[in-house]
Amino acid sequence: MTFFFSLKDPVIMFRDVFTFELHFRFRQPSTYIYFGILFAIAFLFISVQETFFGPSTGGKVFKNAPDTVANFMLGGSMLAMFITAAVMGTPIYRDDKDGIAPLFYTTPLGKWSYLGGRFAASMLVMWFIMSGLLVGCMLGSVMPWLDPTKYGPFRLEAFVQPLVCFAFTNASFAGCVFFCGL
Repeated sequence: MTFFFSLKDPVIMFRDVFTFELHFRFRQPSTYIYFGILFAIAFLFISVQETFFGPSTGGKVFKNAPDTVANFMLGGSMLAMFITAAVMGTPIYRDDKDGIAPLFYTTPLGKWSYLGGRFAASMLVMWFIMSGLLVGCMLGSVMPWLDPTKYGPFRLEAFVQPLVCFAFTNASFAGCVFFCGL
């Protein structure tokens, strides 16, 4: 806990709390388990040719079409709300549970530095976890066993845009609700 000794500047305090929380989160196995769960769901969705998820329009629609991927990212981000609650809801609760919260009130650690650092690091970790959807979809769409007549050409923007527009936005909104709900 080296961040208690450099408490002069709010930017330094924010940085220290942010890096502490980030290091703590990336040392936890749950971060990688959550990433793996979302990766596996996305990989199976895109690499198994007959799934229930896809656009509701008739006709021939490629499995990796932008509309299909966008619908999946939206649904996957809704499913990940449980993960968002687990990641975003615990940083402040962890301090109260461990009994260290009163110590924070005796130091010149600012409220915005403390809460902002914890929130920003947890949100960055949540975005990393949500990127499991992107990696799973991208890797699943280039598997050698796939029928090329059911898959269109690989387009990076068809995967990245729904992740940013839907998954990251949902994670940000839900993360704010779960973080402030404490």
